[in-house]
Amino acid sequence: MNESNQKTESSNPFAYLVKKPKIGSPVPDFELSDITGKKYKIQDLNGKPVVINFWATWCPPCKSELPLFQDLKAIHSDDLVILAVNIQESKVTVASFIENNKYNFPVLLDENGMVTDEFGVFAYPATFFIDKEGIIRSHYVGQLNKELLQKNLETIGIDAW
Repeated sequence: MNESNQKTESSNPFAYLVKKPKIGSPVPDFELSDITGKKYKIQDLNGKPVVINFWATWCPPCKSELPLFQDLKAIHSDDLVILAVNIQESKVTVASFIENNKYNFPVLLDENGMVTDEFGVFAYPATFFIDKEGIIRSHYVGQLNKELLQKNLETIGIDAW
């Protein structure tokens, strides 16, 4: 791991809660469906930076940061992909929550937890920042604010605000 990656990981006090994959490694290949049934395969998104946020409706910090992703999508709809991966909740629960809050970014369902496990996530929210070549450049465990989001987005070449 190079020095800049060490700084990114060590500046996050909860970085140890994400065991794999590591910063600088390729994003794990996965395919999940969103709440409308549309399938998303991560490898099909190469060419654009991607933010993957693991969250749940029962998680207050997760719910608090979702409006940031909505704002980010409004600003960067053409040059950034935002994927909110819900962990092990029913489609009905998630769809109702998304509709009630009027979010319009893709919300994927990891109903069996396999993708969450592949990313080694067991604390929420957890967000991965992937560059346009499909390499993980940063991750953050815990609730993001605008400043933390901007800092992490810079690692994938995005100026958030």
